[in-house]
Order: sequence, then structure tokens, then C-alpha cells
Amino acid sequence: MADQTIDKAYINWLLSSAHSYLGQNMASQAITLLELLQALQPDNQQALRMLAYAYLLAAQYQQVLETATTLERMDQTNDEQIAYLDLLRARALWGLGKIEESKDRFQEYILLATTVKTTTARRKNG
Repeated sequence: MADQTIDKAYINWLLSSAHSYLGQNMASQAITLLELLQALQPDNQQALRMLAYAYLLAAQYQQVLETATTLERMDQTNDEQIAYLDLLRARALWGLGKIEESKDRFQEYILLATTVKTTTARRKNG
């Protein structure tokens, strides 16, 4: 189905329903909706971020890593998103028992998140 033919209200319903499921710790239901949305709109970064988080809640750690890689390939300029993906990867690696890799990725998250926070503060203060 071409992206132009998908009703925006339907996309928004899928996103809000998935968000609601995540808020209720119903990750498998959210995953079902988000995977459908990914099939309909493979470039929807918001849906992919939510899907990576849902996979994390469902302890589907390899899928977290794969989804994070897909997102990073889509936009390598958004430092805030890259920091978030580093955090997801750190948690997924921990879940896979790759403790040292997890610690390294968490350090990358801290460094990048600190940089993003400093840059954002500078922009606000002019």
C-alpha cells in the first residue's frame, strides 16, 4: 500500500493505540500495531522509536538492536535520537548478557546526552 493512500487518521490511531498499550505495559499488543505501521510506513521514525522501546519492554533484545540500527541509518544528524538509541542499545546489550558492551554503549549515551543538553541550553540562552 502506497504511503499516499493511507489515511492520516488511521496512522494517528495506530500510534496512539500503541502508545496507550505501552503505558499499560502491554508491549506485545503495541508491537503488533507498530509492526503493522512499519509495514505501511517503513520510514516513520516515530513508530520505529516506539517499536524499539516496545521490543525492549518485551525483552526482544535482538530486535531492539536491529530497529535502532535501522533508525540510525535513517538519520545520522539527530544527536538527541542517537543518544536515545545508545540508551536503548545499552539496555538491550545488558539483557543479552553483553555487560561490557552495554557499559561502553551507556558511556556513549552519557557523553552524547550531555553534549545535546549543553547545546540545547546554549540555544535557549542565545
